[in-house]
Amino acid sequence: MIIYFRCTSKDETVSGVDRWIECHKDEIVLKCWMSLQIAALPGKDTFIVLHDELNPGALEFMKESQTCTTEYIEIEPHDIQDRAHTFKLLDILEEKVNERINNGLEEEIHYIVEDDYLHTRESLNTCRQVFGEKMWEHFVVPYDYPDRYTIDKQACGLMVGSACHWRTNPSGTYTLMAQAKTWKEALPIMRKHAPHNFTEEAFQLYPCISPVPGVATHLTKYHMTPIVDWKALWSQL
Repeated sequence: MIIYFRCTSKDETVSGVDRWIECHKDEIVLKCWMSLQIAALPGKDTFIVLHDELNPGALEFMKESQTCTTEYIEIEPHDIQDRAHTFKLLDILEEKVNERINNGLEEEIHYIVEDDYLHTRESLNTCRQVFGEKMWEHFVVPYDYPDRYTIDKQACGLMVGSACHWRTNPSGTYTLMAQAKTWKEALPIMRKHAPHNFTEEAFQLYPCISPVPGVATHLTKYHMTPIVDWKALWSQL
C-alpha cells in the first residue's frame, strides 16, 4: 500500500467546520500520523508525505517516528482555500499509479489521507482484506459518517465481510483508497473537478464502500465515526 499523507500546520479547515477537540493543529497532525504508523506494515507499506507549511518541529517528529519507507515532498506556500496541494497530489498520484501499472502492480492499493483522520490499529488491515479477498475492486473509505443514518436518505447496499459489514456511500471526502487500476480510470474525473471534491461523480462509475463500524474518523464536530471510543484511542497515542 502507498499512503499519501497530506499535512499542514494551518489551523483553519478547508470546509470551515470546527474541529473535534481544541488543541494546536500540530497535535492533531501528529496523533493522526502516529495512528497510521501503528496501522501500517513496515517493509510492505510506503508513505509519501506532502507537507504544506508544516512546522519544522512537527516535520522532524514525523521523520523520527516513521515506521515505513517514507518520501517527503514540500508544497509551495499558498492560501489554504486555493488548495494548491491538491493539484500537486494529482500529479504525484498519476505518476505513481502509471509507474506501478507498468510494473504489473495494477492491484496495489493507493491511499490518499488527510491529516485530521484518526485510525484504529486494525484500520489498514481491515481495508486491505476486502481487496485481498476479491470482495471489492473500487473505492473504499475507512470512516463511517454519522449523517449517513440521519440526513442521508439514499438507499445503500450492505455486504457481509469476514471482518465486518460494509455499506455503500454516495460520496466521500478526499480521504479514500483504491487499487492503481481504479485510480487510473478515475483520474480524468479528479482533474475535471480539481481542486474540489470529485467523489459524487466518480462513485457513480466506481462505487465506494466503508466498514461498519468504521475504523477511522474525521476529527471534526458532527462527523465522528460512531461506536468507537475515539477519546480513548486519542489518549493512548
